[in-house]
Amino acid sequence: SKNSNTPWLVTEVSSAQSNVTRIDEDTYRSNFSSTTDLISNINSADNLSQFAEILNEVGPDAIKGTGPFTLFIPTNAALESVGETLSKEELIDLVRLHTVATEYKYDDLTDGVTLSTVGLDTLTVKREAGSVKLNNSAYIIEADIISSNGVFHVIDNTL
Repeated sequence: SKNSNTPWLVTEVSSAQSNVTRIDEDTYRSNFSSTTDLISNINSADNLSQFAEILNEVGPDAIKGTGPFTLFIPTNAALESVGETLSKEELIDLVRLHTVATEYKYDDLTDGVTLSTVGLDTLTVKREAGSVKLNNSAYIIEADIISSNGVFHVIDNTL
């Protein structure tokens, strides 16, 4: 049975086949803490350093409020062509597009669900061969990284 405080890693994201396996709990404990806030946990993830830099640049007000939140965070590779070409306003919009003002764990993201972002955009969830795809453009590749004010999921593309 799944421990709801332990994140899951999606090991395969092809549309033909995928499955979700649990991240080793020691790895989770050494990198993240469920008693630490989202921004601190994001700052501690090497593969999310570009999004962390964006968050630090725009400030926590970009997220708006105290949570709980769900953040869908693109990897560094997904952000490579984006970050340096955007103004501060566009970076704030980017953060808000990837932030939902309700906590959604991986299992809550059922096929057809629509989520409203803090930037007033809509994200559509599609369950595809065991994977979760957002807006037909990004797969969740790491899920349920629990923080004191919400949860974040790592995605393989920007929204």
